[in-house]
Amino acid sequence: MQTKTKLLSLLPLIVLVAIPLLTVNAQPSLSLYKDNGYGLGNDIAGIWTANAQVSTDVSYVEFYLDDQLQQKDTSAPFGWQFDTSNYTIGEHTIKAVAYDNQGSSQTVQLARNFVENNTTSVIVIVIVVVAAVFAVLVGIAVYKIKKSKK
Repeated sequence: MQTKTKLLSLLPLIVLVAIPLLTVNAQPSLSLYKDNGYGLGNDIAGIWTANAQVSTDVSYVEFYLDDQLQQKDTSAPFGWQFDTSNYTIGEHTIKAVAYDNQGSSQTVQLARNFVENNTTSVIVIVIVVVAAVFAVLVGIAVYKIKKSKK
């Protein structure tokens, strides 16, 4: 009876040790980095890199766009560079699946809205803002000059 009690008291310890050994330690996180493009909120355009941050036991990561395999990266750091202009405008799901040495996997995904990469609009906005600031500064200077002559 005493042996059974000792074995039962060790059961929680055995479970605590065995569960981490039986589960994949490859839970990734997924980050997007702008290489040359536009991003505001969930809207992105241009060239981006998806990076998967994973544990050290990961042997490779597969990157998917809308459930279609885009790249299998077998060396850390795991990443996939893409250009949104190669895909349709609209909502897309970017997914990374990390595989450990035993073949177990973990998945992480995020959604982004691919928009038109219209750099002309950005340039026009910048020019208009610079011109407006310049006009205000000239106006202030003229006002101060006129006021100092009185």
